Amino acid sequence: MKHLTADKWYAPNMMGQANAKQRKLFLAGIIVCLALIAAFSSCVFFSRLYKDKENRDKAYIATFETGEVETVYEGYYFEFYDSAKKITYSYAIPNVPPEETRFRLERVMADFGAMTEEVFLFFPALFFLMVTAIVLNYRSFLHPTKAMYLIRRIPDKKELHRRCLAVPGTALLIGVLLCIVLETVFYIVYLKVTLPDRIPEHITLNIWRMLI
Repeated sequence: MKHLTADKWYAPNMMGQANAKQRKLFLAGIIVCLALIAAFSSCVFFSRLYKDKENRDKAYIATFETGEVETVYEGYYFEFYDSAKKITYSYAIPNVPPEETRFRLERVMADFGAMTEEVFLFFPALFFLMVTAIVLNYRSFLHPTKAMYLIRRIPDKKELHRRCLAVPGTALLIGVLLCIVLETVFYIVYLKVTLPDRIPEHITLNIWRMLI
């Protein structure tokens, strides 16, 4: 940890012995965020996987005419509004009259995309904290130390950006790699515990929905 607390990696707002506590809190915050990403995503995914494994006979894939795919379970309801008759029809799963609706039901394992929805909710928190840290790092060179005038005299033109971006940028990179590794592990486990004939024909992977 000694090389991480060296002043050369930090902006003026975290340099020196006076800011040692602030540096430790910042690094601790990064570690906590990474731990939360791993713990929360694992708990959510494996709890969903266990629930679906226990109720896999009640899982369906609804495919609409538009091509949209949605995972549903017995007891779900779909409502359709008939503009001509001005009537709303409600259909329960699985007792859906296919001739009267605009979607097809298939009894398969819940889609991987549905199981990983919002599993990385804590990554946006890490992203926000690191972007804020970068902004504050650059700001600290202007106020209150006026260190910008000194940093410009250093021959190495990358010094300013290294001090402002190195630690937050590395934390973000680790966060991204952590999410990729976890998602890969989740996908492998999903395929391992699912019978081949129950794996959906089209497995969706929505990166955006994993985050929010």
